[in-house]
Amino acid sequence: MRSRGRGPILSRICLEPVSNRDKSPNSASQGSLRGHTPGITNVNDDATIPQTAKWSPNFLDPTLNNYRQNQQGDIPPTALPDITTDTLMCSLMGNSAELSAEVCNRGIKTVGAGLKTAFYEGDPKDGKVLCVAATVDALEPEQCAVVSCIHDGAIVGDVSVVGNDDGMGGKTTLECIYTNNDDAAKPIECK
Repeated sequence: MRSRGRGPILSRICLEPVSNRDKSPNSASQGSLRGHTPGITNVNDDATIPQTAKWSPNFLDPTLNNYRQNQQGDIPPTALPDITTDTLMCSLMGNSAELSAEVCNRGIKTVGAGLKTAFYEGDPKDGKVLCVAATVDALEPEQCAVVSCIHDGAIVGDVSVVGNDDGMGGKTTLECIYTNNDDAAKPIECK
């Protein structure tokens, strides 16, 4: 099968460059297609191909006798992020209130962008959602970001914030400790 003027489809796929995700230090495993027969020892972590004479075949290493199987890098499979929240603040913006909080990843694995953080009136168990914010960028281990959202109207009373919460009780990220995701301001006045 041929593609219009670009050679066979298979050769086009095999010659495409390695994606940035495969080169990321946070990507624990190698990509599945490197332009030739894949293996663990015949592609370096930086996506370069070693000379054939310097390549040690998998089948000669008893711990790697798994020719086409990929291998995790240095990040253990049990590594997880740990989301925490802190520094809940409120500021008035016309007839609306902007709620903000610091969201941190205290774990050892990166969390992707779009991590939801919910702000509640009073106790989160009561389910009175004021608004939901999301991170713009990924959170690396030990990195924090300020998230904010707008609530129509004034806010007076207790406000709670819960990281890794979509406002409906759902979690978007698997993490190691779920009991440290919240913070509260008692009372807060933003009117």
